[in-house]
Amino acid sequence: MVRCSFLVWMVTGSVAFAADSNGDGCQDEYAANSACVDVDATVDVSSTVGANASVLESASIGPQVALGSGVVVAARASLAGRVAHTSNPLPIGANSVIGRSAQLGADHVLGTDVTIGRSAVAGARLTVANGGSLGYGAQVGTDVNIGAGAVVGNLVTLGDFTTLGDNAVVARGVTVANAPNAGGSTSINGIVGPDVTLAAGARIEQGARIRKQADIGAGAAVEASGRVGRGATIEAGATVFGRVGANATVGAGATVGAGATVGRGAQVCEGASLPDNATVGSGALFPESGCTLPTSCKDVLDDNPSAASGVYSIDADGAGAKEAFDAYCDMDTDGGGWTLTASVVTQSSFWSVGSYSISTGARSETLGTAALDSNYVLKLGSWSDILANSSGSSEVRVRVRTAAGSDVTLGRLTGMQMAQDGTFITNPTAAYKGNGVQVTPATNACVIQYSSHFTGTVTAEAFNSPDSGCAGGHLGWNGSCGYTSMGHSGSYYGSGTDKFMHACSLDLQYYCSSNNTTGPTNGRSGCYYQRKWYYVR
Repeated sequence: MVRCSFLVWMVTGSVAFAADSNGDGCQDEYAANSACVDVDATVDVSSTVGANASVLESASIGPQVALGSGVVVAARASLAGRVAHTSNPLPIGANSVIGRSAQLGADHVLGTDVTIGRSAVAGARLTVANGGSLGYGAQVGTDVNIGAGAVVGNLVTLGDFTTLGDNAVVARGVTVANAPNAGGSTSINGIVGPDVTLAAGARIEQGARIRKQADIGAGAAVEASGRVGRGATIEAGATVFGRVGANATVGAGATVGAGATVGRGAQVCEGASLPDNATVGSGALFPESGCTLPTSCKDVLDDNPSAASGVYSIDADGAGAKEAFDAYCDMDTDGGGWTLTASVVTQSSFWSVGSYSISTGARSETLGTAALDSNYVLKLGSWSDILANSSGSSEVRVRVRTAAGSDVTLGRLTGMQMAQDGTFITNPTAAYKGNGVQVTPATNACVIQYSSHFTGTVTAEAFNSPDSGCAGGHLGWNGSCGYTSMGHSGSYYGSGTDKFMHACSLDLQYYCSSNNTTGPTNGRSGCYYQRKWYYVR
């Protein structure tokens, strides 16, 4: 016993002796307030260490950080410090603990009694309020906010712009996708079980509970009364007020009402609204008639007035032979229910003759993926189908992103119809400026293509007519001519009497000025747009 004690004393004494001059292993300059910064740790000269705080071996503290009293920064942990944060210095609240080998990016702010687990890694601008905790091995993106008392388990991934409320509990292995910006952030204030996956923009309210291995889609919401069972799928834009059983599916844009129950393995169809207190039995389908896809975004909104903007599956020709497709639906502007049919950077060659195959052409070939900021043109046959579904109340709308970066509606036409090849077969019955003022529609204009010579195959002449006033441009997208063309910009098709001389009803008169309501009579003022979007409903 004596020999063992002596040996321990010898070893301990040897380590202490090697640590620093006074034998306590701490840098002398922090000793005045009883703090200990290990001799192998690094603290930037602009940072401060509070009373009784500890910075252990090989830890690193960046510039302009204020460690509160009792803070512990474990071995090999790294705090990047302040780069551009409004707080100077960055506070690390009293009694917080930064685990071994944890890494915090620039401009982090931690409240009191915060715990950051071992090997956790966080990007820039992490904020954790008083009492919040982040588990072992967690991976945290940029601009993440964790509320007071929120608990994040081990091996969790929180994507960029995730926000956790004060009552959030996020269990082990949960994955939250990156959001593109703060406006699309994922918000959690309820209880999320292990291995759940949440897409960007999902919202889990206080009181909601999500069981393990569930999948919550983009923009989906589980309200305070909502319960989601193990392995259940809540698709994009769906809203849950009631209970969803294990392995059940709630389709995109659908709603499960308060007090409603969706049984184990059951399915609520896309866009359907299950009434309050209703029950769908295990393995059953709602509605019982089956999941008939909506024929347009307007159908989605009619079935579910709270449906959010996003991508939905639609079947434009209903019971016809054509396949369903994913469409971007604008549910927020100009009354909502708009199906995006084209999105192209102005003066882009994306929609040009070279983009199509000779055998199909624009009539039956879709270019790109439906998204607001991607180049995309839906095949003309589907434009035709969606307009036909609305019959006399059909509408076509043009929106643009101006040179200043604002997104505005230039105008819309109502009552028009077009054939499967893009030929304009029914004139618009009304036209409206972007400010809602009604104008007289042109009756010799086009929706997309208009000529007796136009067939399903796209020809070079349809895109770049050598005698056009906008020579060198591309069909429908040449902003330099000053046209908001619903189809052609200038004389874009044909020759002689078949040639177009102007574009539909949204040209010349009212979109070139700063407020997009008035403009020069000749329309050739070089009104440039960053991007154009065409919608139908």
